[in-house]
Amino acid sequence: MRQLIIPFVALVACADQLGTTETEQAIMQNQALRIAGVGFADTDVRFSDFWTSPFTMTAWINPEFAYGYYGPVFASTGDASFWLGMGDYRTGSGGLHQFGSPVISLQIGGRLMAYEAHTLLRGNWNHLALRRTHASPKTGLVTYEVYVNGQKLVPVPQIVKKNGFVVSVANGEDLSENPRELVSPPASLRLGRAPDRDFEFYGLIDDVRIYDEALDPEDIGMAALSVENSLPTPLRQYTFDVPETDPAAGYAVFFDAVRVSIAGTGADAAIFADPKFVSPTRAAYRLPFPRGEFWTVLQEFDDPSVSHNGYAAWCWDFARAFEKTLGALVTAPADGNIYNVFETHHPDDGEISENVVKIVHAGGESTELLHLEDDSWTRIFLHGNPRPLPDQDDPATWFGVQQLEPIATAGDHSNDFHIAMRPSAESLHTAPMAFVDYLASDDGGITFHHVVRGMPRKGQILTH
Repeated sequence: MRQLIIPFVALVACADQLGTTETEQAIMQNQALRIAGVGFADTDVRFSDFWTSPFTMTAWINPEFAYGYYGPVFASTGDASFWLGMGDYRTGSGGLHQFGSPVISLQIGGRLMAYEAHTLLRGNWNHLALRRTHASPKTGLVTYEVYVNGQKLVPVPQIVKKNGFVVSVANGEDLSENPRELVSPPASLRLGRAPDRDFEFYGLIDDVRIYDEALDPEDIGMAALSVENSLPTPLRQYTFDVPETDPAAGYAVFFDAVRVSIAGTGADAAIFADPKFVSPTRAAYRLPFPRGEFWTVLQEFDDPSVSHNGYAAWCWDFARAFEKTLGALVTAPADGNIYNVFETHHPDDGEISENVVKIVHAGGESTELLHLEDDSWTRIFLHGNPRPLPDQDDPATWFGVQQLEPIATAGDHSNDFHIAMRPSAESLHTAPMAFVDYLASDDGGITFHHVVRGMPRKGQILTH
């Protein structure tokens, strides 16, 4: 439960007998759900228990990223007809080379709403709420309202087109429905991921509550301040302090979702860099260049100031630290099969190199090595012996590759080399990945520290 904070260390008379202090025991009992990779948790509350009447859903969330892609906090175990969580950053005021506020998205049926969340902070605890009202006496409609940190959010203008022409722009209008047409999402509440899609929340979730009534906005505001004396008893509550094996827990975790100990403060963001929990993937990825070379990070994950945010938030741009990047060898980050190659783009001076090699790895994950020199895959990987390019739809034509095997050479694109991972070869968006067993320098290459598993930071110099 996120709110439990012990501000002092209790005195222990016989530490060797008790094993831990009272404070340590309290923190061990203070747990949250860490969602990453393809993890999620399924709960025992069914939407049919509350959806057709006024209700409120709340949770405390600590987002690892703020400028990424769709990341459901609440979803359904049945299908993707309903979810609420992080939205695609580019659907708000931010975008390519442009700062803006994080986005919250709400999907109900065939309608997807976006809300700018000006007070939402990544790496910090934020209170998220969805409120479904009673039918309005004036319109007869029920309305869905989204709150972050106690403040009601205003939807981003929705452009409605008909036959290619703009017929209306809905500005500031919450999503509403006719109560006679309400359809509950199927099955039960899922946390952290939408089924049948690669929409994944990355971060921490705690103290999930379902109320079978519409809380007053003032009560939601007080809950965001952790002042809850006036709140009714929720229909269901999940604090994750109780392990899923306990019959009373009411939830089950899957894949990369794990319970972690928290303090309930901004310090909990350190969990995201913990080698045990950082960006779990099916494959173990190495830096995509030869051992002994030194490269610098030009752009890290979730940086809206350059080119990677929204669906492309989880990409790296690297450049050689002390030599020209053009012509530098790039290597396979993990074992796999090369299933797609494009190497015939011959860029003019100053033009972007679009040459790319794509590799499928364990679990179907796919990495994309971009901005390569023209024809360098044939020259390096095929040793100058041209052969038919792989057919993405025919695995029999794919080329097996081993980790750190030379693939091609870096091309000319603002003097950088780009790599990204996708959760599957069919995915249109990128996903977080970590590298294993490398050295990183934060002082320009004077000193290095070993990283067991981590996500390089902008400006670091790396080697392995």
